[in-house]
Amino acid sequence: MGGARRGRRARRAGGVGEGPRGGRARGPGGRRGPVRARPYPPVGAVVLVAGVAAAVAVAVSAVDAGGGSWLGAVSAPGQLFSWMAPTNWAAAVAGVLGADPVTALTATRTAGTLLAALLAAGVLVAQARGRTGATTALGLVLGAVVVLGPVLHPWYLLWALAPLACVPLPPRLRAALTGVVALFAVLVPPLAGDFSGRPMQLVAAYAGALLVVAVVGAVAAGTRARARAAAGSC
Repeated sequence: MGGARRGRRARRAGGVGEGPRGGRARGPGGRRGPVRARPYPPVGAVVLVAGVAAAVAVAVSAVDAGGGSWLGAVSAPGQLFSWMAPTNWAAAVAGVLGADPVTALTATRTAGTLLAALLAAGVLVAQARGRTGATTALGLVLGAVVVLGPVLHPWYLLWALAPLACVPLPPRLRAALTGVVALFAVLVPPLAGDFSGRPMQLVAAYAGALLVVAVVGAVAAGTRARARAAAGSC
């Protein structure tokens, strides 16, 4: 009995005691009660931070620095038909079927924007509740915005890949993401306009891209082979 008391006193003196997680602490009046940690930030704090961030973003984007504001120019890319964007495919199908492609394009782009907003909200809620990390949530939100946006260029995928590259994903998923980005990066010519009178620029660009992909593949294969050999020797 005396040994147990001395042990409890030693733990309290050393800073080891009944903590708030799963323990009981003294409340007002000296009564003991469970202490529960808040699993996610208060809703008011989240709304306040989001509101301030949105207000600052709109204010900065509306500033005209002489060449027009960002808000005034943001609609320019949406006036183009982007064959890589899934939200543009319905317009192509409507044109083949004889329907109005402009109406179909507007409807699918609006639906894509709403769906991206819903997915982003779901990811943020999951991140606030501790179901996913902040870096993973950032990559997923950027991926939803890019894929479901009105325009999709190959380099847009890097927005989502950069955060996801910092996340310990399963090897197969990481390889799939890398392969998709590498494939899309060489689908579109890297220079704007046509290549009349300068075809060698296009040939050199594709040759350089293929060389980079080959080198990366060789390095990855060599790394995997050395890892297997090291695992087999243990």
